[in-house]
Amino acid sequence: MSKGATPETLDGINHKWFDKTAEDLLSGRFKFTPARALKIPKPNKPSEFRQLLIANPREKVVQKAVQMVLNAIFEPIFNNASHGFRPQRSVMTALDHIHMRGGHMS
Repeated sequence: MSKGATPETLDGINHKWFDKTAEDLLSGRFKFTPARALKIPKPNKPSEFRQLLIANPREKVVQKAVQMVLNAIFEPIFNNASHGFRPQRSVMTALDHIHMRGGHMS
């Protein structure tokens, strides 16, 4: 399991961790830690690098949970024509939507 900025991984995660994390979230005590930064070589450009940020894996669990809650709240009220960063929607679904309505695609 890859480590983030802290040595924690998903190894040993249990119900106690989920209970404590839920309490921290509800009370406003939960704080995300900074991501660990790595520089990796760019493909076909060995002298150039790009930054890769690696988040704490346990915090990724929290991020996913927050995403799921926000999707459940806001997905029903989004405009049907909105496709950006939504479940089961993409550039391709937007183009299909345009094409089905007879829009010109060049």
